[in-house]
Amino acid sequence: MTRSDGEKVDIFTADMFDDVCLYRCKPGRGHAPLHDLARGIALGASAALLIDATRRLVRIGHSSGWDMLAGFLAALVSPVYWHKGCTPS
Repeated sequence: MTRSDGEKVDIFTADMFDDVCLYRCKPGRGHAPLHDLARGIALGASAALLIDATRRLVRIGHSSGWDMLAGFLAALVSPVYWHKGCTPS
């Protein structure tokens, strides 16, 4: 496929992306750094181990690792403690 600026791009639809994500989410097919971070928090791991897992997580994809980290942390913290600008009105 060619964009309007003439650059050739691969076609990768949202449906294809969903299929890949759903396949990866089957048991045993997750991202190890995310699992390591969750396990580390649950078991009270050292800061060094948590930082290592976080660094490995944010290196996934262009921004996917950061997206996973943000979603994971948002799930851990009650919306009551979110900044006022981060909550839906």
